[in-house]
Amino acid sequence: PEILGPSDRQEKPGDLNTIFDFYLNSQNLPDSDPLYEAKFLIVGEGGAGKTSLAKKLQNPDYELQTDEQSTEGIDVIRWEFPSPEGHDFRVNIWDFGGQEIYHATHQFFLTKRSLYVLVADTRQENTDFYYWLKIVELLSDNSPILIVKNQKQDRLCQINERALRGEFTNLKETLATNLATNDGLDSIKTAIQQYISRLDHIGTPLPGHWVRIRAVLENYAQTRNYISLTEYYDLCRQNGFKDEKRMLAVSQYLHNLGICLHFQKVKLLKKTIILRPEWATSAVYKVLDNKTVQNNLGCFSDDTLESIWDEGDTANMRDELLQLMMEFGLCYEIPHCKGRYIAPQLLAKEQPDYAWDDPTARSRLRPSTSSV
Repeated sequence: PEILGPSDRQEKPGDLNTIFDFYLNSQNLPDSDPLYEAKFLIVGEGGAGKTSLAKKLQNPDYELQTDEQSTEGIDVIRWEFPSPEGHDFRVNIWDFGGQEIYHATHQFFLTKRSLYVLVADTRQENTDFYYWLKIVELLSDNSPILIVKNQKQDRLCQINERALRGEFTNLKETLATNLATNDGLDSIKTAIQQYISRLDHIGTPLPGHWVRIRAVLENYAQTRNYISLTEYYDLCRQNGFKDEKRMLAVSQYLHNLGICLHFQKVKLLKKTIILRPEWATSAVYKVLDNKTVQNNLGCFSDDTLESIWDEGDTANMRDELLQLMMEFGLCYEIPHCKGRYIAPQLLAKEQPDYAWDDPTARSRLRPSTSSV
């Protein structure tokens, strides 16, 4: 559906040649495969039970661990189930780390063509419903979202669902479960499967050469973190593509499914297709988790990055990884201090005393590199 362009009718539709090509190829039934696959994203605060829900969907007999470690970054878990119509669904469950420092990186992956679940811990009552619902609404093209109340210790949590539904039209249901006892789990599992089966793209015939290039990229991802756009074009030509616009339509399609990352609207990032999204997030976390960067309250420099991203693919992709961080607001270049950056999520919560009119005050923003 997004091949036709944005749902906002005021914006221009997608490229007509791409639309026509997709339509003609998808009608070639002997060389097309219906798509029964979706991206399912679980978000919420740290410790709410996101990982527990993901594992319970895979295996209801999974026993919760009292000391279960919180997800750092993201975990992608495959879940397969048959539909009542006999189709085999493949669901890619994206389990996001709930720690606040990781929230900004979620933007890399919040895509349309997806189902979302917001898990709330009824015991803590610390879920910022407005924040999570708003960020999903803005970044997912209004994809459907469910709220799951994890009733730890059977404690109930009251949510003003009517008010939330009035503001967020993509909020479909609020469901409750106790993941420790599986109470309510079957209803949640059924609801998730039903909403996944209703996503617009489910059952769409994919042209055979689209399926082939997806398989090629997944095979490459076994040994490589990324490929250049030029190399991607070559692979597409080897698999039956002729027009670069149509090649980009496929990479956008796969981006929305969570198979790869391709940020086509950013000039530098467009030149690279990231085959393993977790590699990119791990590289970003190496900066945000770095003790020197944290001690400098988020200040770092090009020299700092050279020390952190010092080997292998991260060393080769420093410019692109930095651009990725800047594009999503994970860091900003400090004005009048070229090559020096600030990660706002690492700033002190208390506003510091700062003499903004003092020209020497800028030197205080220079990060220490002595221990990097």
